[in-house]
Amino acid sequence: MNLPIFPLPIFLLPEGVTQLRIFEQRYLNMVKNCNKTQGFAIKYQNQALEQYADWASWVEIIDFDQDDNGMLLITVKCKQLVKINDAFQNEDLLLIGNVSEKPFWSFTPVDEDHELAINLAHLIKHNPPLEKLYPEIVLDLSWLCARWLELLPIKFDQKNTLIEPSKINRAESLITSILASAKS
Repeated sequence: MNLPIFPLPIFLLPEGVTQLRIFEQRYLNMVKNCNKTQGFAIKYQNQALEQYADWASWVEIIDFDQDDNGMLLITVKCKQLVKINDAFQNEDLLLIGNVSEKPFWSFTPVDEDHELAINLAHLIKHNPPLEKLYPEIVLDLSWLCARWLELLPIKFDQKNTLIEPSKINRAESLITSILASAKS
């Protein structure tokens, strides 16, 4: 399958939600054609324009608006991760990637008193922009770890090593230790 690829300094995992400001014509065209392309993929690229991974977050638009300057704002949600097998630029200089599904962590239910759920609920409750994106906490370890990895200031290289299906326990341990350090 081919998907448009939007390089951004955004680390987004399945079920993650973020808002984007769209102003370049090639990306406005990409958004306009999302129905034809089944969404698009956000590929992590840092501010120095260095690209680190061969995967991206396949997203769908769940809401749109305009800011005070008339710029398009879209809210996107990650459907799944995809591996970028090959990529080329089209005539609009939009990157198009041939992608395939990339496995991710499995659903693992947790109780509402799970430490990661309690701490995330507290953070979201005290952060109105996050509360708008995540009106409720999902009691699933993969969902909780994914949100924490998106939010915590951990280097991309370290986050990238944790997203393999077998690494959820390592992700949980790292997040738990970071939160414990922050409390003390």
